[in-house]
Amino acid sequence: SRNITLRRPRPAADERCTGALPAATGLSEPELATGVVTFGLIESFSDKFLPYAVPPATGVQLAVQEINDAGGFVVDGVNYTIDLVERDDRSDGATAVAATLELVEDMGIKFLFGPTVSALANQSQEITTANDVLQFSAAGSWQGLGYVSGPDKPLLFSSQISTEARGAVLVGGMQQLGDLTKVGMMGQDDDTYAGNKGAFIDHFEAQGIEVVEAIFPPETPDLTSYLTRLKGEEIDALFYFWPQARSEEVIRLAEELEVAPLGYGVFNVDPQWAIDDPLTVPLFSAQATPSWAFPPSDTVAEFKARVLEFKP
Repeated sequence: SRNITLRRPRPAADERCTGALPAATGLSEPELATGVVTFGLIESFSDKFLPYAVPPATGVQLAVQEINDAGGFVVDGVNYTIDLVERDDRSDGATAVAATLELVEDMGIKFLFGPTVSALANQSQEITTANDVLQFSAAGSWQGLGYVSGPDKPLLFSSQISTEARGAVLVGGMQQLGDLTKVGMMGQDDDTYAGNKGAFIDHFEAQGIEVVEAIFPPETPDLTSYLTRLKGEEIDALFYFWPQARSEEVIRLAEELEVAPLGYGVFNVDPQWAIDDPLTVPLFSAQATPSWAFPPSDTVAEFKARVLEFKP
């Protein structure tokens, strides 16, 4: 409810003058008190979740630099700049918890970004909720588990589009593959899959499409048996959800085994690999955020240019 204003660099004196206030008056803007507000950023800057963490972390870092370069922001007559304190959760739940405790309880930080991956974000939010910390995350399970839809956790904010929109887009795209009656849905057995799958299953079933799940333990080296079981179920198409880093591996193996005669669907996956080496059946890729590889608008293309200039 406070009056918050983003500040821009002050113009030269002659540029600030108007007919009502000639430069000769010698009047100047009153000096504002200054302050620093500390934000926390916890992301997987190393290990297996790094590909999912670097893009949102870079967005936060860029925003902080642009706000500070523009002069900061004003709250109740005080001109603040931002100090960003970063911690690497190393793609590990215990480390994410330790980092959250350090930033929240030891340093008293009240504004936190990340972690992005649900398995880490779900543990982190238990600490921030108990300490009245405002926390942003793109963890899809925050919506699927109801964290951001009820009154119990008012300071949690999801930067992911709604589960309703994600499910509708994905299922609508999959239906373009053909007349679907049964779809295989595949993913890793963890919080990310469990917290997101409902949005997709509900939309499939609402269209009269049966869903057969194949959930594999983390770090499973060979997924042949899971795909073979789906083939035995005589599915029409396969939707592979998570982790995205294994998408090409799974789809290529499914193609070799002839698992899905009508085609495949993936989520938040750059489809360039399927363009470079085409499959024998169609591949549909849904994006929860504007595509980096194929910017859908000038706004996204301009933001991409800013990010690359900031951190090539």
